[in-house]
Amino acid sequence: MLASGSNPTLVTDYLHNRNFPVKPRDVHNMKQRLKFQGTPTEEIKSVLDKPHIQYVIDKDSSDTLQCLAFATSDQQNLASRYGDVILLDGTYRINKHRMPLYTAAIVDSESHGQPIAHALVAREDVEHLSLFLSHLKDWVPNIDSAIFMVDKDFAEISAIRQSFPNATIHLCRFHVLKAFMEEMKRQGCINNRTLQQVLSLVQFLYIMLLNNYYKCNRLQFIICTEIFRH
Repeated sequence: MLASGSNPTLVTDYLHNRNFPVKPRDVHNMKQRLKFQGTPTEEIKSVLDKPHIQYVIDKDSSDTLQCLAFATSDQQNLASRYGDVILLDGTYRINKHRMPLYTAAIVDSESHGQPIAHALVAREDVEHLSLFLSHLKDWVPNIDSAIFMVDKDFAEISAIRQSFPNATIHLCRFHVLKAFMEEMKRQGCINNRTLQQVLSLVQFLYIMLLNNYYKCNRLQFIICTEIFRH
């Protein structure tokens, strides 16, 4: 457990719960002895340098890590099969260096979300996200015209446009509706009952626009738009 990176205190508690009377200090000392002896880059390579993993370490002129992107062969196969729609988002506060972890994912044939690539980046800007996306494009060339689903992060959108000029970008419906409702509440222009009515209407309009449904039911679309306007 310690070799896989588990917290020594949690390991001690786990062993105590199973009637193994170990001392916390002994577990911590064992953790220290397991620490990698070498540079951070060498440690990264020791973890990722496997036959089924592709990775790229990008550094700047001062040898500072800018992007660490990696994907397994299984993830690349998933991307090749289900890469018509790709979800992209970041996660924060997962390491002591405060480097955001970005993950690209797909939805498989059983409607399960599956990650297809990951990257730790130094900053959440177009330059660093483009590094990740360019590596993803190299690993899975057939996603050049994919649909990317993102939140309202402009750096993500710009990086996708730069790395995948033929791709289509959609905003996540959850984030769109959340931003709309927060703005309505901030303006204080509608009460709770009206808020729910407007939310239902906006959801309907969003779905119609997303599916181009208004082309076959234009009258209903116009009626809903007029209701929303009033």
